[in-house]
Amino acid sequence: MRVYTFLLIFSVLQSVVFINGCKNSEEIEVKVNIKDKDSGNPRYEAIFYKNGERVAKRIHQGVEIVFSEGQIPDGRAVGRYESGKIKNITTYKNGKRNGKAFDFYESGKLRTESSYLDNIPTGIAKVYYPDGSLKVDSKLLKGKYIYYKEFYEYGQPKKKKYYKGDKFVQINYDIHGNIIEKRESNHYGSPLSVIDNYTKALEINPQDAEAYKNRGGLWSYKGNYDRAIDDYTKALEINPRDAEAYRSRGNTWGKKGNYDRAIDDYTKALEITPLDAVVYNNRGSAWLSRGDYNRAIDDYTKALEITPLDARFYNNRGRVWEQKGDLDQAISDYTKALEINPRDAGVYNNRGLVWKQKGNLDQAISDFTKALEIKPYDFIYSNRGRVWKNKGNNDRANADFTKACQLGNQDACKKLENQ
Repeated sequence: MRVYTFLLIFSVLQSVVFINGCKNSEEIEVKVNIKDKDSGNPRYEAIFYKNGERVAKRIHQGVEIVFSEGQIPDGRAVGRYESGKIKNITTYKNGKRNGKAFDFYESGKLRTESSYLDNIPTGIAKVYYPDGSLKVDSKLLKGKYIYYKEFYEYGQPKKKKYYKGDKFVQINYDIHGNIIEKRESNHYGSPLSVIDNYTKALEINPQDAEAYKNRGGLWSYKGNYDRAIDDYTKALEINPRDAEAYRSRGNTWGKKGNYDRAIDDYTKALEITPLDAVVYNNRGSAWLSRGDYNRAIDDYTKALEITPLDARFYNNRGRVWEQKGDLDQAISDYTKALEINPRDAGVYNNRGLVWKQKGNLDQAISDFTKALEIKPYDFIYSNRGRVWKNKGNNDRANADFTKACQLGNQDACKKLENQ
């Protein structure tokens, strides 16, 4: 599997403290069992031990304690994986969660950090991806969010929630950083439909091209491409010089698999804004989908002339060189992409596949390994496993296939079953 890059990728990395698996005789040990996992409202049964003796039991359903037995001593309650590594740490005082709480991946990296006041989440709360990059940054007051920011794995914003006066606002972003949905509610959890708002605005002013364009973006995000195209078309009838509307309609035609119409719209956008590198990139991808490699290379090259430090354009042009069979040019472009963005696991994976085609298996393994250090994706484990297999190292191959299978890669699971 190859990774196609459609946006500039970056990571917000969080430094974490690694904690060893040694037990402290002063700590409170806690063991947690999850009940009714499939009910949609699971219960968490926590049993607390001090010096090996059971001292308390709590059953939580959400933030509510539905059963209480015994007194939890003041101090740190520590839960552990079966391996003995620390899984979570929670501070207790006066029998309640008070102070900092941490969850850890079994690797030792921080998974979540939060604070409690008398069992109620209060203060800064963060969630991290397994590689340490930030997933959620939020602040709560008495269990309610003051603000909430969620990020995609590469660091781009995914979702924001915050209060604006007496309204609660939620904004959703696509992977390119574009706003695709904005909701306002009178209270948390009761959103007003943004599509309905645009529809009402258009009833008042049917010549509002921006409203058509914004509603089209929402339809496209929801997968209703025909309605999206209708709205972009209406926007262009009102303003036929709107390059953004042509670009957005071109993107939607591409999602429908109609690359000829996508190319037509990108070309019209470039007639209006001839220095838009993203449109050259997108038209290049449409040419690639049609199998016109030379025109794809021309468009990616033009994008690079306009924006020479955009790693995605090098990655995409590298894909075309690879499909044309020019493996040296492909490696050159992938290498330039990595010089700009050395944290791109997808490009390491792509270059590794080309090294494999060239028969340089050691270089391929090196690139797959670097990719896995950044993002432990199942398909990269599977790719590295195949190279180990080619080198005759069945033990390492099976270890990688096993990891890929555990992460949900069915091809890797079948390889293990067929041995």
